[in-house]
Amino acid sequence: TDQTIYSGYVAADLGEYGWALPSAESGINVVFGAEYREENLEFDPDSGFSSGDGAGQGGATIGVSGGYDVKEFFMEASIPLVEGAAWAEELIVDAGYRYSDYSTDQQTDTYGIRSGWAINNGVKIRASYQRAVRAANVRELFAPQGFNLFDMAADPCAGGSPLRNAADCARSGVTPGQYGSVPDSPAGQYNYLQGGNPDLAPEESDTYSMGIVWTPEFVEGLSLTLDYYDIEIEKGINNLTPEFILNECLDGNEAQCGSVDRGRAGDLWIGSDVNVSGHIVALQDNLAIERVKGYDFIADYGLDMGKWGSLNFHNIMAVVDTWDKQELESAEAEDCAGGWGSTCGYPQVDFQNNLRTTWTTPWNLTVSGLWRQIGRASCRER
Repeated sequence: TDQTIYSGYVAADLGEYGWALPSAESGINVVFGAEYREENLEFDPDSGFSSGDGAGQGGATIGVSGGYDVKEFFMEASIPLVEGAAWAEELIVDAGYRYSDYSTDQQTDTYGIRSGWAINNGVKIRASYQRAVRAANVRELFAPQGFNLFDMAADPCAGGSPLRNAADCARSGVTPGQYGSVPDSPAGQYNYLQGGNPDLAPEESDTYSMGIVWTPEFVEGLSLTLDYYDIEIEKGINNLTPEFILNECLDGNEAQCGSVDRGRAGDLWIGSDVNVSGHIVALQDNLAIERVKGYDFIADYGLDMGKWGSLNFHNIMAVVDTWDKQELESAEAEDCAGGWGSTCGYPQVDFQNNLRTTWTTPWNLTVSGLWRQIGRASCRER
């Protein structure tokens, strides 16, 4: 992979030209800029990989090359609204916007607004909204498509006594003559087609956050911060798990049945030729809907111990209240807070805490200790 970037911007403090609100001393600051970025991927496997001869490889690994470029324009502004007033030591608003034009025929708009309100020297309130966009990267677009293997306890339509009835299995491509005689994989491994997708649209997310910072005057060295966030991602770039695709098809989701391609014997595992071997297509796609809500709490406290130096306590606590994942709009949302597996994938713990204590001694020696706790995550079985 290679990346080339040309970027430039101009910045100005308009306060030098008298651009300031009557209620503020500081002027408005602005930035205008442009960027050009080019990314390319070239993957050239050797003959052994290209022919699929590797032990346990699951299929041929095909070479691929591709790339894209993007032209972007952006601007930012920081506007002091009020300064030095009663109940408003500082009230400031920041805003930003970026337009991106991709050679993959995708255009995106990214923008956000943030505000900070310092009521006095001890209390500050902040809030923000951000529309974020992530276009597919070069690997998600152009990664080689080829066979891989996935684990499944059994094909629900295989064997002499299939777990699903003939009508369900017919949706997945099992003919009446094959039903009851489809060979099942003795290793519990099945073929699926993985790889990039050049037709991917950008991901989109909306983030809302608000928080408060408290530095009490009556406790020297103490600072407390509490933030709340709400993040929702749509058209998330991901691939459905092959087992999910198969189960959706068997349950009547005809749209997913087109991704189930059974082999000559009605199987999903014999052979490694993508043109004739049974497999499930699970390429990168715009699928996932994900919503995360939670709280972050930070506490800092510094203690002066005179001739013994100083102690500093720094604690970060993260609590996830909601972590819902939805692989398809038609599928039920999975509660992944404190879970892993199935739709959830990697463990998504709902509680973490880090406490670091640092002793700065008067003898050119610093001693530090860290205690970390990570919450439990339980398996989410389909």
